[in-house]
Amino acid sequence: MRRKFLLYIALVFVLSLFAGCTKPQQSIPGTDGTQHTEQSDALSDIQLSDCKLPSQKDFLLLLCENCDIVRCNAYSSANFQQFQLISSKPLAKEEMRVTLENIQCDFSLTEVPMEFPYYVFQAYQGQSWGELYQLSLSQDTAEGEKKFLHEREKFENVFQQIAETNIPKLYTYDFIISLSNRQVNAPAKFHTLTLTAGGQTQTYEIGNFQIVEDFSLPEDDGNLLCQTLASIDMPIAPSPNGEISICELQFDVQEDLEIVDVAFLGEGAPTIKELTLSSAETGVDAKWDAREPFAASKGDTITLRGSACAPMLAGQTSGSLRRYLKVEYVCGGKTACTVIELGYRMRLNSYEAYASMVDGVDMQSYYTDYYFKTLAG
Repeated sequence: MRRKFLLYIALVFVLSLFAGCTKPQQSIPGTDGTQHTEQSDALSDIQLSDCKLPSQKDFLLLLCENCDIVRCNAYSSANFQQFQLISSKPLAKEEMRVTLENIQCDFSLTEVPMEFPYYVFQAYQGQSWGELYQLSLSQDTAEGEKKFLHEREKFENVFQQIAETNIPKLYTYDFIISLSNRQVNAPAKFHTLTLTAGGQTQTYEIGNFQIVEDFSLPEDDGNLLCQTLASIDMPIAPSPNGEISICELQFDVQEDLEIVDVAFLGEGAPTIKELTLSSAETGVDAKWDAREPFAASKGDTITLRGSACAPMLAGQTSGSLRRYLKVEYVCGGKTACTVIELGYRMRLNSYEAYASMVDGVDMQSYYTDYYFKTLAG
C-alpha cells in the first residue's frame, strides 16, 4: 500500500538568513575577513587606492544552472523549487514573471542579507591561490607559518578600510517557484527557465528538471517507518566530485526485517559513496556495503547516514539537486521499500558571482588551486 500520507514528514527549509554566512569558503582559515593577531608590518604598505574594487554596473542573475531535479508525484511532498536571485537593483514581485518552457509559474521573493567577503577581495587583487596553498603546507615550522600568514593576510588591513560606498549594493533573494500538478502532466521535462525582472528578460539553461508520476518499486508495507520522509533545500558545499551528505535518517521498525539495499532512484542519480547503519537496540554502529542484509528487530530504531556523489554538481560552485532515496527491505519473505525525498542547493556568495560574471575576476582558481585542495587535506 502506497503511503501517500506522510506520518512523520519534516520539510527542512534552510532559512535563507544563512545564505550570506554559510558560504563554505568562509570557514577556511584566513578567508572569513576577520582580524588576525599575527601580521607583518609590511601589510600596511598596501593602500586602498592601489586596490581593485568591484565595478558599479547593472546586474541580474538567477542561479538555476546545474539542476538535477526530479519530482515524483507519488512521493513528493512539495511542488516548489528554490533558487538564488541576484540584482543590482531592488526588485518588485508585481513587475516580474517566470516560466518553465511555456508554463507560467507562481513564485515568491524574499530578500536575504549578503556581505562582501575577504576571499573575493583577495581574488580582485590577483591573489595567487596556488602559492597560498603551497605555503599552507609548510606551517609545521615557525618560519613556514609566518610566511603563510603573511601571504594570507596581506590584504587584511586594507580590506577593513573598505566603506559601503566602495562596494556596489547587490540585492539577494530567495526565489521560490511553484508548479502544481494541475499545470503539467507527468512525465514532463524542462530545460530552460525564462525570467522577466528589473526591465530585463533572460532565458537560462537549467540542466535536468523533470516530473515523473511514479517509480516501479515494491509496495511499502509500513514496517519500516522513516521519521523524516522529506528534507528539502539542504545546503551543500562545492567539491571536486559533487559530494553530498545523507543526513541522519531514523526508521522505526514495526516487524522483524532485513535491510537489503539503499540507493538513489532514477537515471543519472547520485551514487552511494559510504553508508553507516546503527541500531538503538543492539548498539551496532558500522559501515554497511549491502553485501549482507542488515537485520532489525521489531521495536528497534535504525539510523542511516552517509554520503554520495552527484555527477551534475562535480566541480561546480552552484547547483540544485532533488532525488529520492529508497531503502529496500525484506519482511516476512516479502520485499518492500520506503522512499525519502532529499533536496540540496549550493549557496553562492552574490559578490563572487558578480566578480566572475561582470568584472571578469578569476574565481575558479580559488576552488581548483586552493579550496578543493584544502578540503582534501
